[in-house]
Amino acid sequence: MIGYTRSDSSCTRRLWSALEPLALFSPPQNVDYACLAAMSTKLRQWYFTGGGLVMTPHTRDVYFLVQEALVRATETNKGGSMLRDASEVLTLDGMDTRRRDLKIPTLSPPSPSAGDHNGAERQVGQVRRMLNESWKFADPANDYVLMQYLTSTLRTTVTVELQSRALPLQSSGSDRNEF
Repeated sequence: MIGYTRSDSSCTRRLWSALEPLALFSPPQNVDYACLAAMSTKLRQWYFTGGGLVMTPHTRDVYFLVQEALVRATETNKGGSMLRDASEVLTLDGMDTRRRDLKIPTLSPPSPSAGDHNGAERQVGQVRRMLNESWKFADPANDYVLMQYLTSTLRTTVTVELQSRALPLQSSGSDRNEF
């Protein structure tokens, strides 16, 4: 089993920091399309400075799906339209309802014990088809729901997959961490 290292931990922290603008609770700033463009750049930098090295095939699929959505959203909306005001209060239940109403397919990380990459790969394919065939990136509030869901899924996927690599609590004094 591959262990969870300090460099993995550093990569994970940098990913979470890059995705913070789309935090559901108490976001640090208003979110507009320029914010999404900046996020895409930060994610690219993260990917090429080590993040890409800690990804499993499923995490890469979700990462590229997020990047595709960010690029499409910012190319389609060059203006400064607001997706979310930082003072707007949102709830998990409310966002789940909006996601279901918008018919955004569910993305679940593969079960590490079941090795279910194919089922997760199908889910990513369903979202990618929706993006390419029916999503217009024309309504900032709906775009926020999509982008918040996709980035949350990326964080969850990375966390679940790194936890599957976690080592026992004993450490040999190397650069290995426990959760």
